[in-house]
Amino acid sequence: LLDEAGRTLAAATPFSVHNGLQLPDGFAAQVWAQPAGRLHISQPARSGSSRAASMFLARTLARPGGQRVLAVLEVPIALLGEIVTQAMDVTELVITLERQDGLLMLSLPADLAQAGHVLSAPAPALEHDAQRAAVQAPGRLDGAPALVAMRPLVVPALRVAVSLPLSQALAAWQRLRMNMALVTLAF
Repeated sequence: LLDEAGRTLAAATPFSVHNGLQLPDGFAAQVWAQPAGRLHISQPARSGSSRAASMFLARTLARPGGQRVLAVLEVPIALLGEIVTQAMDVTELVITLERQDGLLMLSLPADLAQAGHVLSAPAPALEHDAQRAAVQAPGRLDGAPALVAMRPLVVPALRVAVSLPLSQALAAWQRLRMNMALVTLAF
């Protein structure tokens, strides 16, 4: 918890209590400027305590007496990657965690060159797909043809996209087609 001057009022780690919290430039001012307590998500930034890439989630809270404080949660991006990879069993999948404005927060496999950059706008079919089916669209990282599904998360400012290269998605069909052609030739 931070006061309006940026002083730490309470923290979960002794490092943050003694050294304060180093938020990305302009992030705290952006959150303080909002009249209502709305959740804000920072761009990926280096943590002051661990020097690892983290994202910060923050919102203002009203204390008794009308004083506002800033509640901040620091989430190491590597931790998010570990959670997501536990559920992955298809190695060809590309997963991206993005803000609604397209800022890439995390990608699996990691693409450090694009981390923290804004990705191109998703295909219109991904934005308005009422049936939530994967559609053929450019992959979120490389733009190559892929089957892509995109969903908003519980935190509306974040969305996840999963891409499977079209060549990989069609590999089983291509093997089946070849087998059918061989059987046809045999007859």
